[in-house]
Amino acid sequence: MLKQSLKNIPTVDLGKCGILLEYPIARREKRIDVVLTIRSAIIVVEFKNGRDSYQRADEEQLLDYCLDLRDFHFETRDKDIFPVLLASDAPSKSSFPLTQGHIQPTVYANRQSLNAVIRSICANLTDSYIDFENWNNSVYSPTPTIIEAAKTLFAGKSVEEISRSHAGTKNLTRTTNAVVEAIKNAKQNNEKVICFITGVPGAGKTLAGLNIAHHSDFQTSEKSLATFLSGNGPLIKVLREALKRDAVVRLKKIDPDVRAREQERIIAFIENVHRFIDSYFTSSDEVPNNQIIIFDEAQRAWNAEHSKRKFQRPFSEPEMIFNVMDRHKDWSVIVALIGGGQEINTGEAGLREWGNNIISKFPHWKVHISPALKIGNHSTGNLTLFEQQPQHVTVIENPDLHLDVAIRSYKAEELSKWVNLILTNQPDVAKTVLTNSLQEYPIVITRNLSKAKEWLSNKCAGTRRMGLVASSGARRLRPYGLDVKAELEEENWFLNPKDDVRSSYYLEVPATEFGI
Repeated sequence: MLKQSLKNIPTVDLGKCGILLEYPIARREKRIDVVLTIRSAIIVVEFKNGRDSYQRADEEQLLDYCLDLRDFHFETRDKDIFPVLLASDAPSKSSFPLTQGHIQPTVYANRQSLNAVIRSICANLTDSYIDFENWNNSVYSPTPTIIEAAKTLFAGKSVEEISRSHAGTKNLTRTTNAVVEAIKNAKQNNEKVICFITGVPGAGKTLAGLNIAHHSDFQTSEKSLATFLSGNGPLIKVLREALKRDAVVRLKKIDPDVRAREQERIIAFIENVHRFIDSYFTSSDEVPNNQIIIFDEAQRAWNAEHSKRKFQRPFSEPEMIFNVMDRHKDWSVIVALIGGGQEINTGEAGLREWGNNIISKFPHWKVHISPALKIGNHSTGNLTLFEQQPQHVTVIENPDLHLDVAIRSYKAEELSKWVNLILTNQPDVAKTVLTNSLQEYPIVITRNLSKAKEWLSNKCAGTRRMGLVASSGARRLRPYGLDVKAELEEENWFLNPKDDVRSSYYLEVPATEFGI
């Protein structure tokens, strides 16, 4: 079918064109049926043999491929992409709209019309040709969401397969190796150790933590030696649910007992830090099942005042975690992931609470830090672990514990900066950032909620998500039908498909800063 469709295309030198079959899209663990590089364009064809209609799920899959090429494939970054959905037995569709964006609207074809579709595309192209060899050998650097990262790691794959860039991969690997080595030494020497991981925004601290927690050296046939803790309740709910759903698909042909054990492993792997403390601290002699805990956003642990107010416990969470992990008779390790300036709620203790507890109550714990945490910089909120370097605590410095390469894209960082400038009423600086760095980024500012929803719906392609986000203090959104106090089912909001009224796609329930 494809061979016949490429015959008799006027003014096209097929010798300069390229055809790739089953082109891999690593992030999605899927393959594009056909990629054609013809003149200045990339034609992406999704074949559905025997299909007599054009289905929305097939088109969304096709658009996901095109979006991934545009966003993550270096040689595609400024090229026009033409998605073609071929349902072999479906009726012909004659419309062929063109837009100004790099990804053109989907073109529908059947076995008889594919040649005409390719001829129509070629009629709108310039005479320049894509270098096929360069395109085929291009760097493909996807940026995984934290959900994609967790699913990949749980399926037995490594951080190298999901990091955005070569530099980011090396950075994450060095940090993982540094912590793994510290854990092995603690086990060998029967020591208590705490490792602090710091990093620039978007460097992948959470990804590093998940990678360490799921490292093969800390897994046995019976259980994992490590557990991943977070005080971020929505994150725990969404990750657990995503992993459970993924396990159902991944293990659908496996023995039901194996699936059940996998579900138990997921629950044990990711745990709410407040529930972890509830389980162990109130029982003064119970030893935790895990000898390694990874605490995400550790700077947001509660101080003693807030802990007493919430649970009648007059101890800070750092002190209680040290107390619990210190019960192991031989060795134990705490890995604290530190994000600078991310304390967003009343009663969150910050970095210094960890240092104070080490000095005053747990000086026998060895401390592994990066130089950034000793002198303070922007990635630690300009704070240090200790006000003055302690004389009676073993502090081991290792620069590999600082992630200094962002795996988020540059534009994502500039977008965060722009949003902050808008919210802090700095329009002139925001305009400069927008003009210099975000010209091609889809941004609109409006006071009309209906127009905002319409714009989002028009821009949301493939299975990319959309949703409403609002400040938890925005009570006056109620007249517009948005209640920031309404209960948010985070796992459904983040994970459910477009046809589910509980999903973010419906634009009915906003998530606040405490839900995302």
